Amino acid sequence: MFKKILVATDFSKSSTAALTAGLELAEKCIARVLAVHVVFALETNYAPQPLPLQGTELRSYIEKRFDEFFPASRYPNSQKLILSGHSASAEILECARTEQCDLIVIGTHGRSAVSRALMGSTAQKIARDSEIPVMVIRDGVNREHHAYEKILVPTDFSDTSMKALDIAVRFANLFKADLHLIHVVDWPTITLLTTGYPGYPVFHVNQPQPEEWKVDGTLREMLRRKELLGEIRTKTMIGDPVDEILLYASKEKINFIVMGTHGRRGLERVLLGSTTSAVIAKSEIPVMTISYSA
Repeated sequence: MFKKILVATDFSKSSTAALTAGLELAEKCIARVLAVHVVFALETNYAPQPLPLQGTELRSYIEKRFDEFFPASRYPNSQKLILSGHSASAEILECARTEQCDLIVIGTHGRSAVSRALMGSTAQKIARDSEIPVMVIRDGVNREHHAYEKILVPTDFSDTSMKALDIAVRFANLFKADLHLIHVVDWPTITLLTTGYPGYPVFHVNQPQPEEWKVDGTLREMLRRKELLGEIRTKTMIGDPVDEILLYASKEKINFIVMGTHGRRGLERVLLGSTTSAVIAKSEIPVMTISYSA
């Protein structure tokens, strides 16, 4: 399924979780692993030049840290690369293109919404802008999440979410996992469009039941055409998409989420937000994002 996996690291706890997940996937796929560390000047410092790598002491220190973090004996079919640039996300994405990787695995520290709005997140930027699938691992993720016995795919029936489903099916078959396909009807948005008043719940409007949307049949039909080795579950829900996705994942003991991302940028993303970005930030289990161009 994957031939070359890029694992981005800053030697943090979340990077350790990302490396573990990346190596497990690589072993399953018989893939090569490229571990990448970026030495960069923080964008908030407005430094005119990247931090130099030619300094002997600096390079020796980084190489030592890299060897301690990822010893060569842990996975022989691997390579380590130290990059330099202004932006970690830009360097990682460019490296993935140059090295022809087909998956990026990266850890996230799960910063608060305010911090993400002000500073941005390397993992969020990569998930948003990457042309290949990105697997995001939250720091503190438990080993049991790497079992991949149950995979969740939220869909909004867009082209991107259809691509996410195709990749999720391949991923589920790789691990002989069960696949859960869900759709969340965004009731707060519907009430805003129909009544002109945002809010949830809206007491003067009768909230429909999930079965009234007649989506379950469509979900089952989407999976009927796929050749899945594991069991299939479908469900339609009403509510806030992020909350419903995370609640379902918790109740059903999901190990892994696969989602499409529309790659919003700038003011639109700040004002409207992104379901995928919010799930990445809040999820306690790994999330794989699939962009429209993937």
